[in-house]
Amino acid sequence: MYTRLVQSRLGVTIEKEDEMHCLVSRANFLLKAIRHEAFTNTESEKEFVQIDPNDLYPEQWLEL
Repeated sequence: MYTRLVQSRLGVTIEKEDEMHCLVSRANFLLKAIRHEAFTNTESEKEFVQIDPNDLYPEQWLEL
């Protein structure tokens, strides 16, 4: 809908990508690049989890 408008005003090319692939690959980047990005949350406590960048799976996501 806004693709042509953005392309013409900004002079950029917009390519359609798979949404889930982008989400997973960007989340994996964050888990590898930023310490304490992953955590578990129970009732009133948040506990950060050390992630091995060579073994990111399994992982579970929750979006609120």
